[in-house]
Amino acid sequence: MKKRVYLFDEIRGLAIVLMVFYHLFYSMSSIFSISVGTVLINIFSPFQPLVASLFIFISGISSYLSKSNLKRGLKLFFISLVISVVTYLIMPEQVILFGILHLLSVSILLFAALQKFLERIPILGGFITAIILFVFTYGVMYGFLGVLGIRLIDIPDFMYNSDMLFALGFASDSFFSSDYFPILPYIFMFFAGTFIGRIVKKEQLPAQFYKKHSNLFSFLGRHTLIIYIVHQPVILFLLFVVEYFTK
Repeated sequence: MKKRVYLFDEIRGLAIVLMVFYHLFYSMSSIFSISVGTVLINIFSPFQPLVASLFIFISGISSYLSKSNLKRGLKLFFISLVISVVTYLIMPEQVILFGILHLLSVSILLFAALQKFLERIPILGGFITAIILFVFTYGVMYGFLGVLGIRLIDIPDFMYNSDMLFALGFASDSFFSSDYFPILPYIFMFFAGTFIGRIVKKEQLPAQFYKKHSNLFSFLGRHTLIIYIVHQPVILFLLFVVEYFTK
């Protein structure tokens, strides 16, 4: 019987809680024009990429431990398409065209296809390369390749003239997705997690990794998908109720 790494569940649980708060503040500010929401989202926004990257990294680790990434990836891809359709029909001004679930579904499917090849790469070399590529491609959405915001290579403007490649990170100024996590750079953070997953699978981590520290975060970390699906409708409903009774 495989030992469960509770610490990863707890980190994932913490990440999904922070993500819920981010979407709460975003909805307060962008949809309901609540001033305190604007203040909170401005405070929280600088940390949002870090939280999301941590969530994606842990998902990469989990994918290496999965029995069927093809099945998981296809299921998640279907769910992400449903989310796109529903948001487009119900709230088109807040449509989600390529959010974090879209990214994870594509990442899982690509990993399923490339796993045998990736396993030929040494763990340390693969992990370091993935992190370097993540940092180097982080500016793709903003038209450049570089390091820590320093522009080293400008990407030609024609790559952003249409939205045909928005899933990769090449989107025009008019493109909008209320939740947007393109393949570049985030797939490299996912792959970095898969290399660490090879270490995790050997079950030789320090004892603290297998010890449960928080029942709440452990539970939330095991149910992140359902939380992600339901939390936004719940947030919108509660904010509608608050708005109605405070008029």
